Amino acid sequence: SLEIVGLSAGTYSSGNPITFVRMEDLADVLTSAGSYSYLLVDAEPGVEPGVLAADIMAQVEKVHAMTTDDFIRSDFGMAVQMGVEIIFMMTLICLGLAALIVAFTSYSFVMRRRKELAVVRALGASRPAVVWAVVAQAVTLALGGFALAAIVAFAVLPRAPLLVPQL
Repeated sequence: SLEIVGLSAGTYSSGNPITFVRMEDLADVLTSAGSYSYLLVDAEPGVEPGVLAADIMAQVEKVHAMTTDDFIRSDFGMAVQMGVEIIFMMTLICLGLAALIVAFTSYSFVMRRRKELAVVRALGASRPAVVWAVVAQAVTLALGGFALAAIVAFAVLPRAPLLVPQL
């Protein structure tokens, strides 16, 4: 049986759990002596990680060596592939909510301005002209909200790696 002797901090994998065990224990549990899933390699000071990874792949058969940054990108890509359906569903829900908010805001505008809209009609504006004015305001509101969301997203996007846990 295995015994937990400590916990690590500062590691994260969005696609799968990371567990550190001694090779002997892993071989006993998985009966996979001589095979490895991941090996963590510390480079000596002054050794470039990309060069070390390339050297390892050139010298060892059937090995894919990655730098920490490459591993994070790969892990993130795998997590995105695994969660794309959920992300798509969440996007549809958010779009529906945004449409409801725009519709509710437009309805509130019309209800608050009933008297003003009636005066505009009394002054000779046609019903289609008033409807188009309300629709134009709703479209302007939606486009303004989209533009504001895009500005915030593009401002936050470069800083997102600082907020996402890293390996």
